[in-house]
Formats: sequence, C-alpha cells, structure tokens
Amino acid sequence: MKSKIFFYLPILLLLLFSVACSDDPVSPGFSIEDKINSNKPFERISIGIPDSPNYYFEKNGDGHNIVNAYAENGFLVVVSTNKEYYFNLSTAKNIETRKNYVGIQY
Repeated sequence: MKSKIFFYLPILLLLLFSVACSDDPVSPGFSIEDKINSNKPFERISIGIPDSPNYYFEKNGDGHNIVNAYAENGFLVVVSTNKEYYFNLSTAKNIETRKNYVGIQY
C-alpha cells in the first residue's frame, strides 16, 4: 500500500504543478505603448534625463512644438517642427501618462 502512495503521489504533484503554472504571467493584457497611445493627442510632454537638459514639448508652445507623438516598438517618438526625437521606454524609471500628457523620468 505504501509503495502505491509513493508511486502515485509524485505523479499527482507533477500534474497539479503543471496545470497550476500554465498561465503566462510575463505578457500582460496591455503594453505601455497602448497606455501611452490611448491618451493622444498630446498637448504636453515632459522628459527628465539626469545630468542632461530636460525636454519639454508643448502643442503650439514656445520652443519644441509637438507635431505628432506616439509610442511604438519600445520608443516614444516625438515629432517636432524641426526634428524627430526617440526616447527608449524600456530604460525609463517612471512613466506617467494621462489625457493629453506624458511624463518620463530616466
């Protein structure tokens, strides 16, 4: 009787763990790009980079005007009147987004 328990118990535990661990906890239902793009069109974007000048973009503002901005392939792409800027989202320490605004701190 004991030998049957020792035989079936590991099989039962293996079956239980294989069924319990079938979910994929790594891939969430949404991405940070989706979250950022859901708050378009942007009126203000703030990028904070340590030991470097910060970037401020505003719609119809002084300095860096926002023509278009979107998140794609792990980057925030900001199209200004004079240049395109690419900011890597994977190295950001904090990303804040709400209606018409994105703030990223590196």
